[in-house]
Amino acid sequence: LRDNKVRKIYLSSVRAPRAADLQKNDENNPNANRQQIKRPLYEIPYLFEARELLRKRLIGKTVRVVTDYVQAASNDFPEKICCTVYAGNVNLGEALISKGLAKTVRHRQDDEQRSSHYDDLLTAEQQAEKRAVGLFSNGNGLQRIVDMTGDSNKERAKGLLNVLQQKGRMEGVVEFVASGSRFRVHLLKDNWIISFILSSISCPRGERRVPVGGNSQQQKVEPAEPFGAEALTFSKEHFLQRDVFVEIESMDRGGSFIGRLSTADGHSAALMLVQAGLAKVHDSAYGTPLYKQLLEAEDKCRKERVGVWTNYEEPTPKDDEDNEGENNPEGGQEEAVLGPAPINFNDSRFRRVVVTHVTSDLKLYVQYSEQGPKVEQLQSELRDIFSQTKPVGGHVVKKGELLAARYTADNEWYRARVEKIENNNRVSVYFIDYGNREVISDSSRFTTLPPGFSQLPAQAHECDIAYVRPPPDEDDREEAKNALLGEIGNDECLMRVEYRQNNSEHVSLYRASNKENIIKTLAEQGLIVVGQGRGGRPARPTPLYDELQQAQAKAKSSRVGLWQYSDQIEDDATEFGFNGRK
Repeated sequence: LRDNKVRKIYLSSVRAPRAADLQKNDENNPNANRQQIKRPLYEIPYLFEARELLRKRLIGKTVRVVTDYVQAASNDFPEKICCTVYAGNVNLGEALISKGLAKTVRHRQDDEQRSSHYDDLLTAEQQAEKRAVGLFSNGNGLQRIVDMTGDSNKERAKGLLNVLQQKGRMEGVVEFVASGSRFRVHLLKDNWIISFILSSISCPRGERRVPVGGNSQQQKVEPAEPFGAEALTFSKEHFLQRDVFVEIESMDRGGSFIGRLSTADGHSAALMLVQAGLAKVHDSAYGTPLYKQLLEAEDKCRKERVGVWTNYEEPTPKDDEDNEGENNPEGGQEEAVLGPAPINFNDSRFRRVVVTHVTSDLKLYVQYSEQGPKVEQLQSELRDIFSQTKPVGGHVVKKGELLAARYTADNEWYRARVEKIENNNRVSVYFIDYGNREVISDSSRFTTLPPGFSQLPAQAHECDIAYVRPPPDEDDREEAKNALLGEIGNDECLMRVEYRQNNSEHVSLYRASNKENIIKTLAEQGLIVVGQGRGGRPARPTPLYDELQQAQAKAKSSRVGLWQYSDQIEDDATEFGFNGRK
């Protein structure tokens, strides 16, 4: 309304499609299907089409509303304000009925509580019945959708990740808003319903119900975080039932897709929330197209103390002096160096991983620890099958084919994908569960995968190290790789995605046992380069970047590793005519 109040109204004398319409062909058992309806919008005939007609003509539009009557509350039913709604000169109740997407309520002759255009509604229904459209047709009018939300569909959703990433920009409708940055989106082209989370931002959580002690029957209410309710209201107002475009970047452990969402007129949802002071920029935003705009919007809200920044306090010079005094209590002239803020390893963004392979350019291949038993079971079953039935050699391979290949180092069979076939029978394969590659020329070391062994998705996940690039010299790269493998050993690690760039996840890596930053150790030994090249300096410093820079500065001052002879390496100094570090 014009006074910003929200009021619920009903269309006068209009009956929407309902469950009874589903049983019109099953008069002997009228309750047969009613109990099975879980999603009325998609399972009741023509209800989705009726909703879409109203959504497209009403959402975000100015309309004229005429109140015809107020139906008093009775029993369990609340009071109803019944109105005729006009979009321009179109009576929307009449429009619905004329297309067979609703019917006219049959009032008693002496009932004055009816639409002011009741006769027009009856005429529209008669015409729809003559044309046999909508509810008057022989079609079932059901909307076939594929639901990818909820725990029961988690694995199914994960199998769609690559497909949705390749589709790029997709048209959808926001069907539900769970919090400021969490939605349920209907992807229109494929009729898929997905859970969706906005990337690049951190939004305060709204009020929610959570199970007590893992019992879904007993729930407690967790209060909203500060400005969580405001963020929820903002997203409902701007995105709920709106046409949107989504792009999928990744997925969380719960089966929710993470990515970008923009309105029909091209406005970024993440940027809108940050501009309203209802979200903060997340470190993962680094390298994204809107990163600079997000930072500018956040800085503006922080300076103006808007939303989540209301109680923000800028560090003062006095605070800095106090910090110096605490770190240098004897009053010496040595410059105080503050350590990085403590890392919350309980953060859900940390994942337990096992590093299975490292390349010479320091790309990591990891398996998620929770998937470890599945990989072990697959390998055990594959080993048992091939030990009982000798694989038939001489398999003719095809590029892109998923097959079983025998790895030279241990002579065991693994799942592999053919990447390249050369003229001299040399075949390049990628072992999809471990990340290593090999060139094989003996065709007897290839065979088809037994049935059922291609269902488990590839378990090796490729990552880059955040804010780091390998040395330019080949020998130095090999030394860095071996040192990294030595630091990791057979230990389980904690990994967090710090940002995404060029479709690659850039990660930090910590030893799970003692939370030691493994990459920082390499920087202290002078084996890697921080803040240049791939994954270089961020637009604004982050705690991790600062920590790595300090470690590299320590290596330079100690003249170790790459910095034994100079503070520059070959790539840095070429423009000055320096052609090497020795």
